[in-house]
Amino acid sequence: MADCYWQLGWYNYVPKKEAWPKARAAIEKALERDRTVAEAHTSLATYKDVVDRDYEGAEAEFKQALSLNSSDAQTHTQYSWHLDAIGQMDKAIEEAKKAHELDPLSLNVTSNLGQALFYGRRYEEAIEFYQQVLRSRPNSDEDHAYLGSAFEQKRMYDEAIKEFQKARDSSVEKVSMGGLGHAYAVSGKTTEARKLLDQLLREAPVRSYGLALIYTGLGDKDSAFLWLNKTFDDEDSRNQLVFIKVDPVFDNLRTDQRFTDLLRRMNLPT
Repeated sequence: MADCYWQLGWYNYVPKKEAWPKARAAIEKALERDRTVAEAHTSLATYKDVVDRDYEGAEAEFKQALSLNSSDAQTHTQYSWHLDAIGQMDKAIEEAKKAHELDPLSLNVTSNLGQALFYGRRYEEAIEFYQQVLRSRPNSDEDHAYLGSAFEQKRMYDEAIKEFQKARDSSVEKVSMGGLGHAYAVSGKTTEARKLLDQLLREAPVRSYGLALIYTGLGDKDSAFLWLNKTFDDEDSRNQLVFIKVDPVFDNLRTDQRFTDLLRRMNLPT
């Protein structure tokens, strides 16, 4: 139940202020009944990561979960996710690979391994991995988006744009608009990027993170930080900043003090 509520809140199917307290209550009930259940500690660790931004507390809970059950693929997956968020990318890849060995057919586990390779900046491996994955699930918007991101980092812009377009077309909510706009911007297609900006600015609710991505690609740092901070200030959007410390899309912002300040607001290591 805790994991269901957490997922509902993460994807905004239920307002976070409603879903996440229910997730926490379910976690506490599970631990009250039996503190030796590894999955409950994994759920608590994830909650501490995403909601509390208590990364030290999350680390302790993940280690407790793994000490109770080292063969749980989901724990290794979520731990990998945690390690990426705090910038320990090599360890994140190790955990993601362990999870994939334990449960190679899980969609969630498979997606996480691809993400770990991407955030670990092993782009060629990520490209090969996602191309293989997409043969079996060609309509996965998330996989197309990460493949597009990996192509973009290799400066294979035509391929990147095609993948972001596929991600957009496969997603009911068009969640990849920001990624597509960023790819347009860094590839020199500024007219297309600004058209997407105008479209996103007209929509309600405003997708602040998508706007931040496009402004970052256009090199407009002031606007990028404006929308990144708006993303943080919006409780229903803040989780989109989980991987900001390691996401290469923001490399051109890292030397700016405002980026360090944002990491501090997220309680991430600077």
